[in-house]
Amino acid sequence: MNGELGPVLRRARTAQKLTLKDIQHVTGVNNAYLSQLETGRIVKPGMGILSKLAPLYGVPLETMLQLSGQIEATEALVYPTELPDFILAASKVLSAGDWEALRGTVEWMMAHAGAEAQGEK
Repeated sequence: MNGELGPVLRRARTAQKLTLKDIQHVTGVNNAYLSQLETGRIVKPGMGILSKLAPLYGVPLETMLQLSGQIEATEALVYPTELPDFILAASKVLSAGDWEALRGTVEWMMAHAGAEAQGEK
């Protein structure tokens, strides 16, 4: 599936009547990089880039990772489908301090999730 990501992204973006500059404005990802990605000159963009692009292109992150050859179709990512939209919305209103507090809370929850599943606290 490697190399299939670019055309899928281009079709998704043009179907939504978005320009590369529109995507750049919202995500901060340079439009030259986006063009190279859509034309297949960049075939394995990083997870950070893809997670920014997924909500705008309307292509699930898991699909992007599969199309870029970074995961197999059997390696499903498990997260609520509304998570990317939630994070994008939060990124528009939270301060750096808010993000740090949120990160600390999530790290604490992850550290304690296994213990609670086993009946411990």
